[in-house]
Amino acid sequence: MELEKSTELEAQSGDQTGVVVPEADVPEGAEESRTAKADAGRGGVVDLNNPDFAMVDSDSGEADGAEDAPESDGAGRTEKKTQKQAEQSKEENAAIRAARLRAQREAETSAAAKADAAIAASGVVNPYTGRPFSGMQEFREYGQRVREASLAQQAQKTGRSVEELREEQANMAFLSAQRREAEQRYEQQRRTQAEAQAQAEFVANDLRDFVQRHPEVTPEQLGALEKNEQFLRFCGSRFKHEPLADLYDDYMEMVGAAGTAAVTKAKSRSERSTGSGTAGDVLLSPAQKRALDEWNSNNPDMKMTAKEFLGR
Repeated sequence: MELEKSTELEAQSGDQTGVVVPEADVPEGAEESRTAKADAGRGGVVDLNNPDFAMVDSDSGEADGAEDAPESDGAGRTEKKTQKQAEQSKEENAAIRAARLRAQREAETSAAAKADAAIAASGVVNPYTGRPFSGMQEFREYGQRVREASLAQQAQKTGRSVEELREEQANMAFLSAQRREAEQRYEQQRRTQAEAQAQAEFVANDLRDFVQRHPEVTPEQLGALEKNEQFLRFCGSRFKHEPLADLYDDYMEMVGAAGTAAVTKAKSRSERSTGSGTAGDVLLSPAQKRALDEWNSNNPDMKMTAKEFLGR
């Protein structure tokens, strides 16, 4: 009777998963064990003491591994991204090279077409065909036939073979090319030597002119001047191409204004601090001494004495 009743309830509910065992026939604790096994198969453990059957992780190491997975996956994505960028760079280089070669071929094709059109428009007749030349290729073939005919005539006159005469012409052309290259190298060397000599003469004359115009500058100061980065930046491309004395005068005019301003400012500070209006001799006030020291430090090749500093 109980089995028939259970079957009838199943049919009424429409459940197709199997026969429902009567509650009275299920051993005590069997339902809890079955639920625990099912949940354990899903990666967790059922807390049987919890009325809500809360899931508890059974393997903390597996969870830690799941947390580490994104980092490993991120490193893999970075490596793939780098590899993809390298492949894209190769593809871009290949595309640029292909575009350059295509442009070169198009330019060559265009130039050849223009040459063919110019030859065809000239109306010059090919003696071998009796018709105007159609283009550059036919003109080259004509030239080759003329050379071969000339070699055949020379061979007949001299009794030598065409091959021997052809080799002789090739040797002469080679020697002629070698001679032209040697002449070009010699001319280039001659121009280089002439330019170097002219530059050396200019520098020597320029130094003599500078010493005459600025006898107060010692050789040591002059050597330091030519290494002064600030002076060289001021000169730019004019250095060793324009008189050094002119460049020095322009430079001193520029920095002199700054030096004079520094002296005036130092004197003004000194007058305000001491109440005196004149120096009287080469003795400098502390403010003037600082300004002079700063000037000499920034311009080691143009150092000034206290007297020169006050006289600017």
